[in-house]
Amino acid sequence: MMSPRSFRKYLKPLFAALFQPCRRAGVHVALSSDGRLLDVVDDLLECGVSVHDPQLRPNTVAGIARAYKGKLCASVDLDQQGFPFMTPTEIREQIGEVVGELAAPEGGLMLSAGINDAIVPLRNIETIIESMEQFCFPR
Repeated sequence: MMSPRSFRKYLKPLFAALFQPCRRAGVHVALSSDGRLLDVVDDLLECGVSVHDPQLRPNTVAGIARAYKGKLCASVDLDQQGFPFMTPTEIREQIGEVVGELAAPEGGLMLSAGINDAIVPLRNIETIIESMEQFCFPR
């Protein structure tokens, strides 16, 4: 964990040195990092990041929309920690809200829903799949 000021001092120059040559060569740069990074999204863009995976819980849908939409591809990490405890309705609402707030005709949204716990009910896994199909690939 570090402040935006420390990020800009210590990591941003390193990220820029690593990522900008890739972007100049026409390659997308995907960065995976956990936590609340809303305050440094513009810095990530300046470094050359084109895809980032904001966690839903610490960043919120509204925060991700404000910081990412139209600027950076958000590969939203749905609330994996909540999947064992959420109802199918809550899961469906979460996915609908993410797609409704962040999807744009020009793109810039990906979703991931890791199932990392054996206690996630099968019905919740089915709901994740069905909801992604419903909201991401409407018929």
